Amino acid sequence: MSASKQRTGPKEPSLKTIKRLFAESGNLCAFPKCSRALIVGKAVIGKVCHIKAKSPEGPRYDPSQTDDERHGYENLILLCGIHHDVIDDDEESYPVERLHQIKERHLAKAAALPDEEAEEGSLLIFSSPVVSVNQSGGVTAATVTVNNYSGVGFDHSGKVFAKPSFPAAEPRDGAARFRPNGAALGMKWDQMRILPQPQFDVTLAQGRAVWLRLIPIEPPREEFTAPELKNAAERGFVLRPLIDNDIEYVIAEDGFGVCDLVDHSQGHVTSAVAFAFFTGEVWSIDTYLLNLGDYKMIYFGEIADRLITRFRDYTRFLGNLGIKPPFRWIAGLEGIARMTLSIPVQNQTGYHAFGGPICMSNTIADGGLYDGIEDAANALGPFFDKIFKKCGSQRPPHLRDLTSARLR
Repeated sequence: MSASKQRTGPKEPSLKTIKRLFAESGNLCAFPKCSRALIVGKAVIGKVCHIKAKSPEGPRYDPSQTDDERHGYENLILLCGIHHDVIDDDEESYPVERLHQIKERHLAKAAALPDEEAEEGSLLIFSSPVVSVNQSGGVTAATVTVNNYSGVGFDHSGKVFAKPSFPAAEPRDGAARFRPNGAALGMKWDQMRILPQPQFDVTLAQGRAVWLRLIPIEPPREEFTAPELKNAAERGFVLRPLIDNDIEYVIAEDGFGVCDLVDHSQGHVTSAVAFAFFTGEVWSIDTYLLNLGDYKMIYFGEIADRLITRFRDYTRFLGNLGIKPPFRWIAGLEGIARMTLSIPVQNQTGYHAFGGPICMSNTIADGGLYDGIEDAANALGPFFDKIFKKCGSQRPPHLRDLTSARLR
């Protein structure tokens, strides 16, 4: 296989692969007799390590591997930070064969984690890693940074140094929110205040939530200002919440947001917000789509349509800021255990089948790297497939090609 073909595959492990590694790890380092946990609370101290290195400069590199093989399950092992460095610093003592043996023995004795715990752990690793300084391509995790697969740079003399990682926001009270439940998103922001007006904080409604995150790979040279984010949002109106009957602006110490019309009678609460951090990260949360009526229904058509539309919009918003792909994306549904999946009827726009499959998971989430070329509907495909899988079903053929379909 030519070198050009080897470079056309993934540049890092997928969320699905990381989840499998984590689920089978027992949340413990795979190194013999090591009892260090990989994740403690919300702090991630483990590393996703390549047995055969990611790059030619790393230990045990195999030029015959394809990118799929290089970042696939068989070539990866979960270790604590200490033992990741041990095996990479001593290639002679830890050849490929021995590392495979270490992995197999650990899997044989490690207790499998429950699916929900594995999902949460893999999302923490996936959404919060930073590429290690050594050149083997291991993925180090930290609580508030996101993976930058170009984590090693060179100065003018050729000396290797660690590039800064992206300072991503940390989930609070679950995976859907960046603020604790009941905490203010920010203060209502009106730049054109002619007459004195009362100031108030805006909070997000509690309960079930849909969320979508787009996270740049490279950290900004300088943080953006609120006026810069607002101007980028208004060029094409590309920063809007998933549901936006009418909008209001909020400003906070860490960013600028566009929220759905605030209900002042209920304590200045909004049902949805699209928030842009000063770093450029976009985090959108909606509490309306999963709370329609009293039927406890997951209306797949409405949710998929909104996510696809906003994915495209947020990509343009980042472009307005001068931030180019690739981006990391994460999408999810939270609080959905025992809800019914309502499926759009083929050739009947706006009609859903009631009495569909029941979801047994409280949270469904997925993510990946978006190259800016693939359509948003295709990029979100793994997440849509997972929704049906978690409900004991399969996405029907008429919901496979959503690139131009309007499902609502």
